[in-house]
Parts: sequence; structure tokens; C-alpha cells
Amino acid sequence: MLERVHAGRDAPDLASAWNRLGASLMAAGATGAARDAWQTAVAMRERLYAGRDHPELAASYNNLGRLAQVDGDTGAALRWYRRAHEMFVRLAGGAASLEAAASANNLGAVHYARGEYRDALARFEEVLSV
Repeated sequence: MLERVHAGRDAPDLASAWNRLGASLMAAGATGAARDAWQTAVAMRERLYAGRDHPELAASYNNLGRLAQVDGDTGAALRWYRRAHEMFVRLAGGAASLEAAASANNLGAVHYARGEYRDALARFEEVLSV
């Protein structure tokens, strides 16, 4: 319905719908379909916010990081989580942020899973300092 309403144009509510679809598919265990939906949401949000930081775009990056982590692709998980974390930190402007803390924790968990304990420790310490 939203795709017809927006007639092929990008729109925040349409990107949100793709994001919610991805979350529902992920919860149902359909990771391939979830990836497609989340990648659609990311692409649309990147066009909508054109080089600007936005919390919904950072959250979309985080979703793809989680999916990569579940799939066991720790390299991709780190890349997506880093993008999310860096954006959340910039959005917070140096202030404490729950989103920045959560994304640092995600990075720490992936580093830990990879046996990169020093990197994991640095991220977990960052979580406590936020």
C-alpha cells in the first residue's frame, strides 16, 4: 500500500515499513528475506538522508550487523556495527547515549567472539563510560 501511495519515491514511513518487515522476518527465522528487507530500508534511508547522520539510519546499520552476527559473518558484523556506532556517537555530540553504549557493546561482543579480547575489553570499558 505505501509503495503505491509514494509511487516509487523514497519516504521515511516506507523505509520504516521495510525495517519493520525485516525485524518480523528475522524473528520468524527468515534471515535471507530479512536481509533483503533491511537492505532495502538502508538504501532508502541513505538516499533520504544523503550523507547526513540520522538515528533511523544508524539503527538500520545496527540491524544488518545483528543479522551478520547471527549468520556467523563476524567481519560484516563489525563493519555494520562500526558504522552504526560511529553515527550514534556523532548524533550524541559527545554526550552520553544509550544507543552509543549499546552499539559499543555489540562491537565488544563480536570482538570477543573472534577471540580479540583486547578490542572487546576496550569496547566493554567504553560501554561503562558512556
